[in-house]
Amino acid sequence: MLHVEPDLAGSPPGQTPIGDRRRKHLLRKIISRTGMPPQVARPPLAENFQQVITIAMRQHGVPRIRQILVAGSPLIEAGLLAPEGLAAVAARLETQSPATGDHEVVFALLADSALTCR
Repeated sequence: MLHVEPDLAGSPPGQTPIGDRRRKHLLRKIISRTGMPPQVARPPLAENFQQVITIAMRQHGVPRIRQILVAGSPLIEAGLLAPEGLAAVAARLETQSPATGDHEVVFALLADSALTCR
């Protein structure tokens, strides 16, 4: 027999309420019910890969951005990427002062790589 959580009964089928998705509330509640220690369901230090991403983008993303700025890109030609914006992101990453959203340039780099053979 399928067990339906009482607080999920009013939600559309297959959709968890937003309140339960925030901060992994539902997942943490389920883990707590398994008898695991509280540190497992609610660890005192959350995982954060921001530093790893920043280092990777500085080491690999910046040279790729510079290459795109020199060689051009179909994304720039189509007006989907602003060269000035790419240059600004590269400069911020090089100086270790990325702005919120700078790491999302990785999607542009992936798209450019998919469109070109470099």
